[in-house]
Amino acid sequence: MRSNFVILGGTGHIGSALSQQLLKENQSVLIIGHSKEKEKLWKDRGARFETADILDSEALNKLFKQAHRLFILNPPADPGKDAEAQEREQIGSILSALNGIRPEKIVMASTYGARDEKDIFDLGTLYALEQGLKAHGSPLAIIRSAYYMSNLDMPAQMAAGDGKFSTLFPADFKLPMVAPEDIGQFAAQLLQNDQQGTFYIQAMQEYAPQDAARVLTNILNKNIQLNEIPEKEWPAYLQQGGFSPATTRSFIGMTKLTLNEKFEAVSPHIGKTTLEKYLKRLFLGN
Repeated sequence: MRSNFVILGGTGHIGSALSQQLLKENQSVLIIGHSKEKEKLWKDRGARFETADILDSEALNKLFKQAHRLFILNPPADPGKDAEAQEREQIGSILSALNGIRPEKIVMASTYGARDEKDIFDLGTLYALEQGLKAHGSPLAIIRSAYYMSNLDMPAQMAAGDGKFSTLFPADFKLPMVAPEDIGQFAAQLLQNDQQGTFYIQAMQEYAPQDAARVLTNILNKNIQLNEIPEKEWPAYLQQGGFSPATTRSFIGMTKLTLNEKFEAVSPHIGKTTLEKYLKRLFLGN
C-alpha cells in the first residue's frame, strides 16, 4: 500500500499539525514514529502508523518507498549525551535511507541561521541535512523556521510554579519566533504544491523574554519575574538541566550566534499564531 504523504517526525509539534492538516484534506498519510505509544491516536484519526528506529536506514528505506511526497524532520537527540553528534548520525541514516528512491517532492524542517559549522547545535546539523537533500536530487522545499515558541514551554511551566521565567537572553532581546502549528500548516501547503527552494516562516511580531513574562503574568494571574542567566553561569545552568558537557558547548555556540547575528529572512511566510495565543493554549487549552 502506497501513501501519498509519508511524515518522518509526525508525532511532535510540527509533524502533528502537518498530519492533521493533511488528514483534514482527506489525504493519505503514513506517520513514522519511534514508539507505538501514539499509534492508536493516529489510526483513529485516519492515518497509517509505523515505528522505526531513526538509525535503522534499511527500515526507513522501506517506509520512504511508500511515499509519493515526503516530509523530513530530524528528531531531537538526547541532550544528556552528545546531541549534535547524535543528530549528525541520524542525518547520515536518513540520507542513506533515500538511496535508490526519488519521491515526487521532499519538504524538510530547518532553521533560521543554518550554516556549515560545528558546535552550534541545530544550526549546523540542519544545514548538513539541507545539503544532503540537495545532493540527493529530488524536488526539494526547505522550511527555515524562526525560534520555536515551543522552546518556551519548559521555562513557562517552571514559571507557573516558582514565579520565575528563566532565560539565557537579555530581557529586551527581541527575535523572530513562530508557533510549530503554523510551520506544520505551511508544510502541508508545500507538500501539496510544486514550489521548490528555501522558505522562511515567522510570526508577525518579534518577541523578547520580557514579553513572555508579561503574557504569562496575565494568563496565570501571577506576577512572573524574569530570571536572566548571566553568560558565566550558562554551563552550570544547562548541565543542571541535564545537558552533557558536549551538548552544553554546542547549545552555547548556537545561543551566542543567535545573540550576535541577526538572521535575515527572505520574504518570510507569516504565521497567524501570536505569543499570547500560543501560551494561552499551552496553559488553558484554547
